[in-house]
Amino acid sequence: MLSICTRKSLTFSLNIILFFVWTVQVEAHAGHKHAKDDPNIKVPAVVARVNGKDISSQYVLGNLKQYIRHQKNAGHDVTPALEKAEVKRLIDSEIGRELLLQHADHLGIKATSELLDKKINAIKAKFKSDQQFEEALKKRKATVEKLKHEFKPDVLVDAVIEKEILPHIKIDPKKVEEFYEKNKRLYWEEEKVRASVILRKIDSSKGSQAEEIAKKELEDISEYAEKGANFDELARKSSQDSLAKKGGDLGYFSRGKMLAAFSEKAFSMKVGEISPTFKTHYGLHILKVTGKKPGGFLSFEVVKKSIKEKIRKQMIKKQTEIYIHDLRKKADVKVYF
Repeated sequence: MLSICTRKSLTFSLNIILFFVWTVQVEAHAGHKHAKDDPNIKVPAVVARVNGKDISSQYVLGNLKQYIRHQKNAGHDVTPALEKAEVKRLIDSEIGRELLLQHADHLGIKATSELLDKKINAIKAKFKSDQQFEEALKKRKATVEKLKHEFKPDVLVDAVIEKEILPHIKIDPKKVEEFYEKNKRLYWEEEKVRASVILRKIDSSKGSQAEEIAKKELEDISEYAEKGANFDELARKSSQDSLAKKGGDLGYFSRGKMLAAFSEKAFSMKVGEISPTFKTHYGLHILKVTGKKPGGFLSFEVVKKSIKEKIRKQMIKKQTEIYIHDLRKKADVKVYF
């Protein structure tokens, strides 16, 4: 992952590998002052100058406050020494970013409408629907055109890396295999089971017979299922929980990752089997096991593509750092912190 910090505390890398965090994290704090996040150290208004271009402290301070907030939320003390080290890191990152932007201009690279549209479309793809994307924009009080303006520097940085660094990235297949063998523990998967559930709540308004009524309803549903009725459809029509619209599907889960009453039943059953009625604090349930995956190491063939991508990102990061270092040696860089 390219470690250039962007000016909106977003993290981007080549091929638009996006973590669209501003809808969840940044906006949760937008418009509010957090005195506890204020740094203890003083940072000058201009933190550096790159070939005559000033780098403002505005973006460094914004990222520093986010760093302080995250550290405190994690229960860590943030000393002035740690703040100083983080500021130096952020300044270096901004210098690197500015060097890449200036070099984009030197190479004649432009943030074309096509590249900006590609960036926006990649962001949209991270959302379940266009409507969810629009809601995120609204929450951030942003527009697509505003985003395009904000992302111009990121498009330029990506374009420089694509032109200058990517052609030199060659991944040795042996390195991929070596990574798998050395890190095989990362690819262990526990036994998993998939199940669907139908819930009938115990309606207290029905008095002392409430539980018996719910139990009878479930037994009737179970009987329909045993006779061949589609469990998915029965769940959609009869289940009284939020999973009803998904046919009661719980997805795949491992032991300990699901409510014990569900887990114990599901792991003791065969695929296609329907459980007897059982009770939790939610009400009465029946389960149908729909799939099982044995535990074990994922094969090399299964994870080869993801390992190759991991190595590729590492190589891009390393080569980008070397590239920025070379640009910096030729540049007039002054740091004021």
